[in-house]
Amino acid sequence: LILIMVLSSYGFSTERDFGISTFLKTYEVCSGKNLSKVINCVNKYIDGYGYRAQSGLHAVQTPQGTLFFQALVKK
Repeated sequence: LILIMVLSSYGFSTERDFGISTFLKTYEVCSGKNLSKVINCVNKYIDGYGYRAQSGLHAVQTPQGTLFFQALVKK
């Protein structure tokens, strides 16, 4: 439960997209309101930088709309 709360506060603070330096990072979160952009972000991390999906794709209803997020870890 604590991990989900931490992910929620981190993942929902801003929309994340591809283009962040991943050489030193072992953990990333793709999140946003547009499902196709989140899926594209996840695929780029998996195919381009050797990350793997952690758990599944999640959706949370907020007053601003539905937010999608996917956590990834470096292989």
